[in-house]
Amino acid sequence: MPSTIAIVFTVLASILALVAIGIYFFGIPPEIKRKMEEKALETMGENKASYIVKGRMSSILHAVYDALGQLHLQIKSRSFPPPTKKTSSSSKRASETLSAAH
Repeated sequence: MPSTIAIVFTVLASILALVAIGIYFFGIPPEIKRKMEEKALETMGENKASYIVKGRMSSILHAVYDALGQLHLQIKSRSFPPPTKKTSSSSKRASETLSAAH
């Protein structure tokens, strides 16, 4: 005796085959065809809009990354003295040196 899953699968396959044969012989009704075309055009329009937005966003991101890269290069090209630790004794010595030089 066939299992329940096999019976359900066979029934679904039979219904799908009947629908396919009906569409093959009689075609898709014009109302359904028109609705399908409108839905496809609407979806294509949404996809086109999303692609336009994605393209603009990526161009903005590229511009930002380029600007950050240029800023990084400008900062890198400048020569800054290495940071030094200032302590109270070194500050006193520096002030003494400056006052002795005058």
